[in-house]
Amino acid sequence: MLTLDIGYCYRILNHATLSVGVSGFPPNLTELTLHGVQMSSDLLVGLVDKLSYIKRLSLCGVKAVDDDTLEQVSFYITKFQFY
Repeated sequence: MLTLDIGYCYRILNHATLSVGVSGFPPNLTELTLHGVQMSSDLLVGLVDKLSYIKRLSLCGVKAVDDDTLEQVSFYITKFQFY
């Protein structure tokens, strides 16, 4: 699986942690949609850091997204990309 959309899946979080854990995501995932999933910025950055093949991330309606978080997420998304 290369694309995963868990937008508005409110039960993906359990007490501010991912109920499936990062290991529950396909290791070769390249696209992830998190619309409306209200995770902390630390959790979001940690998730993106572990998913090293992510090339497209959609975060519409995520409160944790601010300038600092976007900078960190951008760093991890581009960390393994060689053009």
